[in-house]
Amino acid sequence: MKRQLRIDVLNQLQNLSKENHAKKSTFLHQHVWQYIKDKSVQSVAVTISSYPEVDTKRLIEWLWEAEKDVYVPKSDFSTRQMKFIKITSWNDVKPGFKGILEPIESSPESTTFDLVIVPGVVFSKDGYRIGFGGGFYDRFLEEYKGETLSLAFETQLRDAVPYESHDIPVKHLVLQDGIFDTSR
Repeated sequence: MKRQLRIDVLNQLQNLSKENHAKKSTFLHQHVWQYIKDKSVQSVAVTISSYPEVDTKRLIEWLWEAEKDVYVPKSDFSTRQMKFIKITSWNDVKPGFKGILEPIESSPESTTFDLVIVPGVVFSKDGYRIGFGGGFYDRFLEEYKGETLSLAFETQLRDAVPYESHDIPVKHLVLQDGIFDTSR
């Protein structure tokens, strides 16, 4: 069921025009930016998006412009773990697995952040998500206890999604209408 939901939503995302995708992403960025200002966030862990995911590249650029610390994951497929490495420009990344941009490892690494922006394909109103199937973020979130949020277009939201005991929900969902606490 997870696999089929993932496929269905990715197909819906692919059908968004590039212009509409960019516009919707910008709405979400504005909500995240307000959250970051309100909570005095300094360090953010975020995946560099690949189309048709909600764009994070422009958000990362805003963070750099505001002199925030940006950390992106480098995945180890043999251990199914991630480490987050600081990047200060696009020169600090290179294409990795499936062309996904990931950090060059010569930069500083961290495990402590003010905010982790968790990627996903399908989300429930209570913060559970279906990602791309690797389980990397669930492993990371087992240990991380800080603030988490996910960016989602309305088409990615469901009343519920199937989840397992090891799945960790995000604390906030960023949707076009604003940021919602998933624990309500």
